Amino acid sequence: MRYENSQEYYAAGLDKLPSSSSWSKLETDVLLDLCERYDLRFGVVTDRFVKHLKEAYDNLQVRRLDL
Repeated sequence: MRYENSQEYYAAGLDKLPSSSSWSKLETDVLLDLCERYDLRFGVVTDRFVKHLKEAYDNLQVRRLDL
């Protein structure tokens, strides 16, 4: 489950979680995407999280440059 926009993210209250000050929407999206993709196999999710987060961040930077 990926929050398609910031309104959904904030409506779900994810920004109010205790760890939200150090946890971004991008990180949440990557984590939820990996959990869905790998059927909640947390060992696999943990192994791939940093790589996928870096790819998502790099893609975000590319999109910002394209604007």
